[in-house]
Amino acid sequence: MLSLRIKLTLYYLAILSAILFFFGIALYAYVSRSLLITIDESLTYQVRKIERNIRLGPGGVEPGMGDENSERLLELRPHVMQIIDDNWQIRDQEYASPNDRLEIDADELSRLAVGAPYYKTLKTRNGGSLRLVILRAKDPDGSGTYFIRLGYSLSTFQKANRRSLILLGVAIPLALLLGSYGGLLLANQALRPVDRMTRAAEHIAAGDLSERVPEPAQMDEMGRLAATFNDMIARLQAAFERQKQFTSDASHELRTPLNPVLLLASEAAEDPRRHARGCGDARLRGDPREPAMVASAITCGPAMLLAVVSTALRLHLARIY
Repeated sequence: MLSLRIKLTLYYLAILSAILFFFGIALYAYVSRSLLITIDESLTYQVRKIERNIRLGPGGVEPGMGDENSERLLELRPHVMQIIDDNWQIRDQEYASPNDRLEIDADELSRLAVGAPYYKTLKTRNGGSLRLVILRAKDPDGSGTYFIRLGYSLSTFQKANRRSLILLGVAIPLALLLGSYGGLLLANQALRPVDRMTRAAEHIAAGDLSERVPEPAQMDEMGRLAATFNDMIARLQAAFERQKQFTSDASHELRTPLNPVLLLASEAAEDPRRHARGCGDARLRGDPREPAMVASAITCGPAMLLAVVSTALRLHLARIY
């Protein structure tokens, strides 16, 4: 059977695990998406720069498209550059590796809109991943269109993702370990007043009603519980003291009238004839607490004795209360 502090620690650990798990997933997705957006923005800037240079020709400058705009971007060097005309002929291309060569998909290219970049991720011949941006642009003379394709290898991106997974795989268990230790400390701190109440209850069960639970300085839930517990024990102690005093007083008061009754009963048993005289005149006349009256009742029979004892007890109880 698990203790309450262990249960509280396990509950805390389960909640913390769920929070860290979802936080890790969100963080990993955010980092991956941010890196991919950075790659797309860099490729988009470069593909538009190539399209502008082709449209304006050598030495051409367009306002707002100068190199100063690249300062806000992380300019990555593409691994693949390819220019294709509308007859699906390659006019210019560069590759960082022979494995990065791209096939021409005429159906896919023909569906692209002019001036809108298209992004996709594809596999290379060596099994790597390549992030590709394709821009369909108009020829400078307006006779047709052409396609610019830039690709960037995602090997660095994938390494960054693996590092993020390793970091999360180490940080989350470490956070859970520290969190479980902190949860156990918090549970011990929260349940310490309960332990004191348990020890006080054990002393009280042993008969020590003077035991009290130390009340904390702050009257929180545990403070109010300790104050209520102390008030209950004080009431119990007062009740037991009253009961003890009543028992002592009753024992003393009841002992006083019984002694002469026992004495006269003993005398009547030894000499019944002496106490039998005058039975007819002694029936409940006089004080039933008088020894002579009690002796006459014992001699005259059970009915008379019962009447005398009943009257004596009523008078005695009336005096007590």
